[in-house]
Amino acid sequence: MGAIKDKGRQLHEIERVPYEDAFLIGDLLTTRTTLLAGEPKAGKTLLSAGMA
Repeated sequence: MGAIKDKGRQLHEIERVPYEDAFLIGDLLTTRTTLLAGEPKAGKTLLSAGMA
């Protein structure tokens, strides 16, 4: 593992990002981790290609 280095931090120690700066595309794609999931053949690849 080892990927999570911030284990054990308190909530007040986490960096806060203003709402306006948190999204790259409207209210759809954040500047943080985004998970795109859905049924097979639902158009996930087409959506992600369109956002890119």
